[in-house]
Amino acid sequence: MLGLQQAVRNQFYLRHADELYGQNDNYDLMDSHVLPALIRKFHLAKLLSEGKFDDIVRDFRRFGNAPDFSSDSTYFDQKGCLLPTAYSLLVDHLSKFGIKLSSSCGLKSVSFLKRDIDNSLPTAYCPVLPVSNGVTVELWGTGEARREFMYSDDMADACVFLIEREDEAISSVLDPQTSFINIGTGEDITIGELSQKVAETVGYKGEIQWDATKPDGTSQKLLNVSRLHHLGWRHKTSLREGLRLTYQDVLSHSTR
Repeated sequence: MLGLQQAVRNQFYLRHADELYGQNDNYDLMDSHVLPALIRKFHLAKLLSEGKFDDIVRDFRRFGNAPDFSSDSTYFDQKGCLLPTAYSLLVDHLSKFGIKLSSSCGLKSVSFLKRDIDNSLPTAYCPVLPVSNGVTVELWGTGEARREFMYSDDMADACVFLIEREDEAISSVLDPQTSFINIGTGEDITIGELSQKVAETVGYKGEIQWDATKPDGTSQKLLNVSRLHHLGWRHKTSLREGLRLTYQDVLSHSTR
């Protein structure tokens, strides 16, 4: 629970859905909101499956969580282009975040660059052999826990909507026992279903594995938003559309 409880006007409180997501997150694999981190994780897995190591490096440099490139001469040539020695480092580093290359695939398919017959293409533009059948995304738990996800723009819109209501309207939905108005979508989804939607949005076609030795956490987190609905507000951004917008944001930052 992010725990937002802000008193406004006639002493009612706002409490929002646990899982916010949207554009302009930091997309850190460790410290961002759950869904933006998951989107980036599947994006990196897709890049690995396509053998786009240069794009993986650009992603790390833009969003963080990069491996130690302190010995640049070991991993980059004088023009700053990737050397084959960098591939194993990147594959090993990605595995720390649950993005894994099958041991049966090994590095044979990604350790050598394909060049034109005349060997004239610079390293930065030499496509690496794709390894789409050997990449797995590993996620914690069983995938059965249910969570409510809310697009951040909808959260902001709901706050403005409530602040602009007349006191009488707000009072009509409160009772003496509780003065909370929950902001959420009133809809939840299993983490397993969510991961499939993220994979589809990103275009990742590899395997998803669940580590059931890790905890699921609370089985369900879903707010009762009947008071908000009674006042006339409902969320506008579907999960599918929110995922699309957020992934577009990731791509726009990655190309800068």
